[in-house]
Amino acid sequence: MVFLNSSYGILRAEGNVKKTTYAMVLGAILNIILDPLFIYYFSLGISGAAYASNLSMIIISIILVIWFKKETYIKLSYKFFNFNKKIIKRLLHVGLPTGAEFFIFAMVTTVFNTLLIIVSGVQAVAVYSAGWRLVLFASVPLMAISLSVVPVIGVSYGKEKFHNFLIVRDYVIKIETLMALIISISIFIFANQIAFIFSYSNQAPIFFDEMVTFLRIACFFVLFLPVGSVIASMFQGLGRGFDSLILTFIRESLLIIIFAYLFSIVLKMDENGVWIGLVVGTIVGALILFIYSQIFLKKFLKSKKNII
Repeated sequence: MVFLNSSYGILRAEGNVKKTTYAMVLGAILNIILDPLFIYYFSLGISGAAYASNLSMIIISIILVIWFKKETYIKLSYKFFNFNKKIIKRLLHVGLPTGAEFFIFAMVTTVFNTLLIIVSGVQAVAVYSAGWRLVLFASVPLMAISLSVVPVIGVSYGKEKFHNFLIVRDYVIKIETLMALIISISIFIFANQIAFIFSYSNQAPIFFDEMVTFLRIACFFVLFLPVGSVIASMFQGLGRGFDSLILTFIRESLLIIIFAYLFSIVLKMDENGVWIGLVVGTIVGALILFIYSQIFLKKFLKSKKNII
């Protein structure tokens, strides 16, 4: 798994996104084929899923090794390895904050579940769990484009084309916002149909109205997601992982949790207050991130201009 994730990062960094996509899609297809084969045909049960996952990752790893030997700009070989503390420090400077961001996401989920249990009970947690997966699924195209900002900014920094930072940030935000608008409108219009998917069991129908409400509020979260994700990726591309971490903490943790508590507990809006807090926190966080990035880029470009 470590080798695969590292390889995907290398391929993206050299602009070889197609190879990354091919490998990930092939790995998913292999898992889909091998899972029932090992679980049912070989009667291995749940352990069969583990065998299937390992085998699919081994196969993809072999393919990646072949690609690195023949079809990529970067070649993997021990003869190129040179222990360098500065390189490791720079990797950790970006990698550790990025890893910490996943911890923040998990912490927010825990706090949300706790708030929902306090104000509405486990039913609201079920609505959040199912609805949030749908929102994340709808946000995949936006997150994918945001990830592309990292290597583009990195290349611009390496070539000292610093004026590209503003161009890339604003252009990607505009494109993503247009996509987010289409996605948000679609979720709002088809909320009933989407919620119906989760109404196939005897217990699920009681979640239907709550799910529709959640989707129609959460679609505004999707609309304001691009600003935060693009700016966070921009700082990662600049090698400023801790800036990205702090901004993510402010947006994803501090503001969202504060507003969710305010609307659900203080204003007594129950689970709807949590959904509204999620949206309001995202909007305020996006505004703060944009202002901060604007100030940072102006100072950065001015300093580079004076040096040059």
